[in-house]
Amino acid sequence: MLYRISVAVAWASLAFITYASLSPFHDRPQLSSSANIEHIAAFAFLGFAFCAAYRDRMTLVCSVVLDSAVVLELLQKLTPDRHARRSIPRNLRRN
Repeated sequence: MLYRISVAVAWASLAFITYASLSPFHDRPQLSSSANIEHIAAFAFLGFAFCAAYRDRMTLVCSVVLDSAVVLELLQKLTPDRHARRSIPRNLRRN
């Protein structure tokens, strides 16, 4: 029973991180003022959740956490409002 719960928590946390990473900026849940702290905390929790769910499969855990971080960063480049290179300060925008 505990195994199933930990597996569900691990995959649900990955689904939530995916939603938070790819949703429009105004729909994104914001837990702190620093996005860097949010990213570190989210992926640390994701790693912990997958470690708890798959204790004997550290290679799987590392690949899921690292690969999901890389894939989500690449997918964010496809959304126009999510990455820093396209965000222009308001005082520098052309109207």
